[in-house]
Amino acid sequence: MIGAYNGHASGVGRVAVDSTWHHWFDINLVGRPLGAGEDPIDPVTGMNPKSQGFLFSPAGQAHYAKIKNYFRNTALWLSAPARQDQLFFRATWRITMLYPLVEQLDVKLPLWVLGGFALDAIGRASGPCTVRTWLFDRFAPAWRERFFVPPPEPCLSCPPIDALERMLMGGLVRELLVLAEKSKDRSKGVAEADAVEAAVRGLELGAKEFNQMLEKSAKSVVALARELQAVPPLKLSPKQFVLADEKAAKGKASGKAGKGKRK
Repeated sequence: MIGAYNGHASGVGRVAVDSTWHHWFDINLVGRPLGAGEDPIDPVTGMNPKSQGFLFSPAGQAHYAKIKNYFRNTALWLSAPARQDQLFFRATWRITMLYPLVEQLDVKLPLWVLGGFALDAIGRASGPCTVRTWLFDRFAPAWRERFFVPPPEPCLSCPPIDALERMLMGGLVRELLVLAEKSKDRSKGVAEADAVEAAVRGLELGAKEFNQMLEKSAKSVVALARELQAVPPLKLSPKQFVLADEKAAKGKASGKAGKGKRK
């Protein structure tokens, strides 16, 4: 059992609590030490699984990889907001400059496409929930509440949070790419302060273009609703739902009933 409290939403720290402490001890993970101090009642030799812990077998190593992932997630979860911002910026800057995105990304690509590439690449190292938290925890409450709180009833015109996420990441990557192109001739590379300013401009660009896309889509939805309202929705007859053999059977039945009446 694992419990988590997101205190960042209330201006305080986060909490993570789990129901066991065994997996936090190195001897329970990678084995008990050999030699001096060995337990005389339960001695451990080099061939004993207890000497290597989860490293003893391929199956154990697979489990250990998941436990290490949990350790990383816990450390990330407990990091302060300022540290979260730094992790997000460095992760995004890194994927923008390294393979495979360095060969796939182009400044001229639409934000929607750039954002899709970026989310796929960064999602290989960080879970989608982590990336989403990185993005939206820095936005005004109105933005977070509008997209994170589901509407009370189905909403056909409500934009999905995934669309906003792609546009924000696309804007961020676009500005970083522009900065990188301008900095190719600099012997010292890109200054961190310039990269951070570019990242902020990119998030603002993504939000602006998302709003423009939202307004355009809203007009299209209104036009579609008016167009459909002027046209009868169905051109059906109840008879169309009756199979041919059923129609024939009903015809025969009515004919027999008529003969009986004449008698």
